Amino acid sequence: MARLGWVALIGMASALALACSHTKTEARPPTLLTDHGAEERTTELRKRLEIASNDVDARMELGRIYLSEDDVESAVGEFRKVLAIDSKHIRARLLLSLAYQRRSAPDLRSASLILWEASQIEPDNAAVHLSLGQIYRQHYKDTAIREFSKAIELSKDPAILVSAHLGLMGIYQYRGESEKAKTEYEAAYSIYPGVEEMIMKAEIESTTPAPQYVVEGESRPSVEERIERLQKRLKEMAQEGDSRNDGESSRTKKER
Repeated sequence: MARLGWVALIGMASALALACSHTKTEARPPTLLTDHGAEERTTELRKRLEIASNDVDARMELGRIYLSEDDVESAVGEFRKVLAIDSKHIRARLLLSLAYQRRSAPDLRSASLILWEASQIEPDNAAVHLSLGQIYRQHYKDTAIREFSKAIELSKDPAILVSAHLGLMGIYQYRGESEKAKTEYEAAYSIYPGVEEMIMKAEIESTTPAPQYVVEGESRPSVEERIERLQKRLKEMAQEGDSRNDGESSRTKKER
């Protein structure tokens, strides 16, 4: 894949970060699971918990299933129960924070508080600092920069490093600090060159998302169909740009 201009990619990544931060998830009824395998596994886990209600592993798995199925409030309930058993369970705090953010009205205050407490329990946990940076980046950019930088300092995990560098890139681009943004993009690219394709796929998902719910009898549009829509939109944008340029050129000639 040919390497794209870093400015274009930064624009994509920044737009995606902004869009994701305002995405609201429609909570599903607690018993409605779309995946048959998930429904069967949920039944098994509930039976386990009837026998051993303090089974942390079962509650964590159940919470993850609920979260993956967009049953946000049930996921919140399970992760809270885990923390009632073990208040220092960092993974439960990370997932509970994510669930708070995915509420129909995102609860960023609770999400950040649960992560701040996690940072006091494990100050050197890079995933916690990364998650804090992602929450703070919209309204507390200086704090977000510190959290992303701390995650980079502490981690050797490529996924965390790439995410933190892209987080910093988005903030610097927003502030108009292009050289710093470029440096962060290059750092992310050096760790994972596939970051370009990752951003482009995410842009496709953002621009032409598959519907969350499909009317019975209808099918979800394929990725190919959504790519075709994106290409059509890009062509329209290019034509709009040409029209504007032609208009500006005509006005310039008249002025002369």
